[in-house]
Amino acid sequence: MKRNPLILALILFSMQIQSQEIKDAWFKAPIPNMPMTAAYMKITNNTDKELILEKVTGPDAPVYELHTHKKVDGVMKMRQVPFIKIPVGKTHELKPMSDHIMLMKMKREKFDKKETTLTLFFKGLNPLKIKVPVKKP
Repeated sequence: MKRNPLILALILFSMQIQSQEIKDAWFKAPIPNMPMTAAYMKITNNTDKELILEKVTGPDAPVYELHTHKKVDGVMKMRQVPFIKIPVGKTHELKPMSDHIMLMKMKREKFDKKETTLTLFFKGLNPLKIKVPVKKP
């Protein structure tokens, strides 16, 4: 039986779309002359194995880092992490004072976009490019 490569590609693409669901993504507009800001979202894992967010890129900063907040000696401190895990069938929220995406070393004096893009890199999956609304702080 001859298989159509286009149909196979469409099936694989639809499986990719079904694997992770991104909701309520938003990007915090940076304060003027502040070289950093953050992005947030809810990631749902619809796969049969753990999702691992390893990296994020985009057009608005040269450095994107995954961060979390942890209590150290009674004080909440922000720390970079190498990845963020999302268990099977669960939704993990990236939010202020918790896990989030930091954009570092931004060089814009004024940020006037209403929307931007982020590319999410999950271990073992194709990169996922998403549009993200920009909200004023």
